Amino acid sequence: YLNQYLSGSYFKTNRTLHLRKLNLMVQNGETIPIDLTITQIKDEESCVLGYVFAFRDIQYRISAEIKMSKMLKLENLLRESSQRLITFQIDEALLSMLTQLGKMLSLDRILIVQQTPSLKSQVVACWQKRGNPKKIDLDQELAELGQQDFTASFKKQPITIITPSANQKTKYLTAILAPLVISDKLQGLAIFQYKKIQTISDEDINAIQLTSSIISSALKRQEYESNLAALNQSKNDFVSIASHQLRTPLTSIHWMVELLRKRIDKLPDKEREYLDLIDSAVDRMIILVNDLLCVSRIEKGTAELENEQVDFVEIIETAINDTKGQLQEMDSSIEFINNTTDSRSKVAAHKKSLQQIIMNLLSNAIKYSPDHSIIKLELNSKDNLIQFSCQDQGIGIPEAQQSRIFEKFFRAENTARTETQGSGLGLYICKSFIEAMQGRIWFESQENQGTTFFISLPRLEPEKEPNMPEVIIAEDEKTLQLALE
Repeated sequence: YLNQYLSGSYFKTNRTLHLRKLNLMVQNGETIPIDLTITQIKDEESCVLGYVFAFRDIQYRISAEIKMSKMLKLENLLRESSQRLITFQIDEALLSMLTQLGKMLSLDRILIVQQTPSLKSQVVACWQKRGNPKKIDLDQELAELGQQDFTASFKKQPITIITPSANQKTKYLTAILAPLVISDKLQGLAIFQYKKIQTISDEDINAIQLTSSIISSALKRQEYESNLAALNQSKNDFVSIASHQLRTPLTSIHWMVELLRKRIDKLPDKEREYLDLIDSAVDRMIILVNDLLCVSRIEKGTAELENEQVDFVEIIETAINDTKGQLQEMDSSIEFINNTTDSRSKVAAHKKSLQQIIMNLLSNAIKYSPDHSIIKLELNSKDNLIQFSCQDQGIGIPEAQQSRIFEKFFRAENTARTETQGSGLGLYICKSFIEAMQGRIWFESQENQGTTFFISLPRLEPEKEPNMPEVIIAEDEKTLQLALE
């Protein structure tokens, strides 16, 4: 290997040769990593007298480089894993982290054990080096580790390294146990196991401590999400039951008011005004109850919207007709520009839900605009989409609050000045329904100048008539010839 340098032309232009990371075999047959420096020695007449070989043992440097590389990989793994455990499904992200950690630390198995509220231990995650994890007898595993009651074992020491006694039969000869602290209580163990007796470095201990902290945070998040889901379910059940119970008496009151109006012709004006107030209040309550029921179905996932062919123009014209009374009260008007043709105004949507959406947007536009306003509606066909817009001349939405406009029960601060009634559920329902129909809703707004809401939905192409071959019937050869010409 060296002759190619010593007998060649290398030293004609250079006096020193540096060779990195060679393996040198020593007398006992072992090899050690070295750096080699060869320097040529010449006399005054430039005659070569010999060479100086300098061997540098680099075992410790390479060991340090390997440790540093391993630490950097572990650091990146733990950083990425902590982010994945926040943004992805916990089970999937946890198993991915354990798999990579097990390979980096040359482990044979990792068990994550958690204590349930009934004080029973269960395995929540398992990785092993070879093969799929089999059913684990957790009681036996903990007994072999002497950790039947692990909650009492970790009050003073954060990490425990266990090696079995000579007469103890076990598959894993080294185990590292790290506590999992959730909500300031010891509720689990992370068990890292080797099949051989292993020397554990300080770096590995630090990595295991960090891993146990990350897993504790993930399990804490899982506990919070589980509790939150249970609370949401209870809330949805209550809203659903309460809304159903409210709707029946409200409907009865509404019809009783209508009967009173028809049967009592000569009511004084004051009494008629009271009836109108009752009717108006009942209408608002019915709308609120219906919105609550709608939100409950959305959050339970029971609001199944089956798309069908719907004429968007027909939906808009129906909404305009239904808001005539509201427009007359405000002395306002609607301008509708239809830039589509009959064959290009069909969309795939749930008809009843689309009616509710357009009615909600149009009603809001009228409600939040001053008297004598013009509400502009426009329908366009673009590519494979139908786009609808509803522009008002109202109070607009403050820029700082625009990001929250589709949240449940949210109403912008400036709505208080208009003294308009509302539950803050309408736009949340609109967004949920539109997205369920594979559409999109967005808006543009400037405070005190107005707001424009946009909706886009997939357009249905008109069905094409099949291309039928042309058939020519001729009575004689001369007729056929003329037809073909």
